[in-house]
Amino acid sequence: MCGRFSLPFMVQEVVEEFDIDQVLREFNPNYNIAPMQDIAVILAGSRILDVYKWGLLPHWAKDQKITYKLINARAETVAEKPAYRKALETRCLIPAGGFFEWKKDGKNKIPYYITLKKRKIFALGGITSIWTSDGKTIKTCSIVTTGPNKFMKDIHDRMPLIIPKDKEDLWLKGSIEDVKKLMVQSKEEMQSVIISTLVNSPKNNSPELLKPVY
Repeated sequence: MCGRFSLPFMVQEVVEEFDIDQVLREFNPNYNIAPMQDIAVILAGSRILDVYKWGLLPHWAKDQKITYKLINARAETVAEKPAYRKALETRCLIPAGGFFEWKKDGKNKIPYYITLKKRKIFALGGITSIWTSDGKTIKTCSIVTTGPNKFMKDIHDRMPLIIPKDKEDLWLKGSIEDVKKLMVQSKEEMQSVIISTLVNSPKNNSPELLKPVY
């Protein structure tokens, strides 16, 4: 799964990296992004940057609490699951600087921060939903996940879908059949560091969280 990630960059850095044409909402750098928080998303069209809530709320949902269960969509079943099938038609790129995962070590869980060697900002594959009721509108998203690549296998059995730089437009604008071909384990060169367990709490949010402890 992908239950935490970071975007330790300013809006302008994201705008430049992804050739954004229109910014609907700005955001602040976030070193410890957790589910249910507002996150930056890039939408199709003329590369629009907006802010959505992380945790999908399907258009048919009656109870908003369902979003807690829908932060991730498995690539293997996203096209069939009722909660995700419609959302797969409206995809987004989710800018990230890295993501966190916890490796089991006996009774303990060791937090790792995983980044790409050649890209300081990259895109996770996301799906979106716009929920409306009684004049209220909520924009939400979920991160697609895959099985682990060779690098991630030693840390965890799932990982977020990372969209290659040259496939970003295809993810945003391609057909369902096109994007199914993109939902595979990343071939990007990756690196990781062990970080402080302070990251375990979303209340902790500072650049120090991303530094290796040894």
